[in-house]
Amino acid sequence: MEFLTFFDEGEPNVNLYGGKGSNLIKLKRLGINVPNGFIINSHTFKIFLKTSKNSQKINNLFSHKIEVSELLNISNEIQTLIRKSAFPNNFIKEIQNALVKLEISNNEGFFKAVRSSANFEDSKSFSFAGQAESFLCNESLDDITNSIKECWCSLFSPGALLYLIRINREGESLDLKDLQMAVIIQKMIESEISGVTFTSNILNNNRDEILINSAWGLGEAIASNKTTPDTFIVNKKDLQILRKIIGKKDKMVINHPDEPCTKVTEVDKDLQTIPSLNDTQIKEICRISLEIESLLGSPQDIEWAFHNNEIYILQSRPITTLK
Repeated sequence: MEFLTFFDEGEPNVNLYGGKGSNLIKLKRLGINVPNGFIINSHTFKIFLKTSKNSQKINNLFSHKIEVSELLNISNEIQTLIRKSAFPNNFIKEIQNALVKLEISNNEGFFKAVRSSANFEDSKSFSFAGQAESFLCNESLDDITNSIKECWCSLFSPGALLYLIRINREGESLDLKDLQMAVIIQKMIESEISGVTFTSNILNNNRDEILINSAWGLGEAIASNKTTPDTFIVNKKDLQILRKIIGKKDKMVINHPDEPCTKVTEVDKDLQTIPSLNDTQIKEICRISLEIESLLGSPQDIEWAFHNNEIYILQSRPITTLK
């Protein structure tokens, strides 16, 4: 296929599939429980821009040297032109076929998660985490194509452009035209519990400890700071649980019952004061996380979700903040 590759059919390639996309291919091939899906490669983004009726305007903006004073205007202009551009017809046909194949492989209909995977995102030297975006509860083809555009737009958000200016000042040499983005489309896990594992403790830079944050519902609650999660600190060598800090967890994010989107809701009082993970789940998360760290070769920031007592790995990226 010209525009996309399923996780279990591709070879890891950061330039083609971005950092997170390449890692998902590695994990899927090595037997880690990753939700089924595919990656729209970064060449698609280049073709989309090249065939756009706004191609010349976009190229003119890309050739412009970014100054902080012009950042908001440049960001807004690029994002507007991306949203107004149309996808090539052969891309629409290919993604329609891929979505049918994805649903057949899961024997059911389901929401899809659409996640960014930029070509310089989440490298060991620089972390793009928090700049590019993810979009949940995509149902129709229109939902998915709009979310793909929004992922591409996030590459040129004010925060992302400011980040680009900063890393260039730190010795990188990246222009707007160098930025490419693959996009991950995968089955969305409607999790009862979700969280993030750091295979080294980022709070104290201790590489002998694992740090876990977890909460009820979808991971968006933690990623968007909508709740105070539980925190667990675990000894890396013997998986002894060293400390449990029970967060407030008064809010959770769930699928909206009537619309293809998420909603924030109150957590039952009796769930707010108890751990969102039991000891068995904590140790299972740690074992899988350490396996992933070993496979990928460096300390990892791993997003996961529990559904029907089964753990799914949603994405993994290098930790870049350790000293």
